[in-house]
Amino acid sequence: ITANGDAKIQDLNRKIIIHSDQIEFKKNDEIITANGDAKIQDLNRKIIINSDQIEFKKNDEIITANANVNLLDKLNNINIDADNITYLIKDKKILTRGKTFASIEPNYKFFSENVIFLKDEMKLSSNKKTVITDNQFSSYELGSFTYEIEKEFLKGTNITITSNTTVPSRESYKMLSLITYFTAGEKEVIAWTVKDGSTAPEAAGVIHTDFQKGFIRAETTAYSDFITHQGESGAKEAGKLRSEGSDYIIKDGDIMHFRFNV
Repeated sequence: ITANGDAKIQDLNRKIIIHSDQIEFKKNDEIITANGDAKIQDLNRKIIINSDQIEFKKNDEIITANANVNLLDKLNNINIDADNITYLIKDKKILTRGKTFASIEPNYKFFSENVIFLKDEMKLSSNKKTVITDNQFSSYELGSFTYEIEKEFLKGTNITITSNTTVPSRESYKMLSLITYFTAGEKEVIAWTVKDGSTAPEAAGVIHTDFQKGFIRAETTAYSDFITHQGESGAKEAGKLRSEGSDYIIKDGDIMHFRFNV
């Protein structure tokens, strides 16, 4: 069974709902795959997963999400972004693979790899190098960690603590392959976070999907040129303001002004 265009499928027994641009259900194997802006909801456990690609093995009760994965545990205010997430429904266990950002409001933000989240035990852990920031603006670099969420108890190995979050934040962005670009107007400057290697239309889509759909071009200034020439006007006069097309790869610190038409 294949469905295209704003498709939805429900597993009424398990209370699982899948939304996607394209859904395929292999009935003999009891496997559902969803591609393109896919979302799966576990209504029983208040878990929502968004990804470009999701596979749900009904018999094994395993959900796997690949590419641009975000998981939200609405009950516990936990938000996880990762390269890959496997959700073992029976075991109530969530496994991430690759670079991972986990936010536990209001206490901690974790930048790590290969994180294990045990939902029943309310425990988050990883044996990989991790950078953690807390709500007191302190940062911790750890060789590995375990965090018991309800007890708010954090333990780790090879711990370094600093009150200056600038350096750990940069290292965290490197770990997650993230960069920042800016939009600058007369009244405000806003920083936007995108994946390293993002094209101009993809970066525009972070602001609003209409910007990506109707992308025409991006007026771009390098950060160093923007500072050296004291803003957009000075950079333009110096010939440092460029007009870039849809194949332009965003550079860290770029100042962008998007032209679009919907």
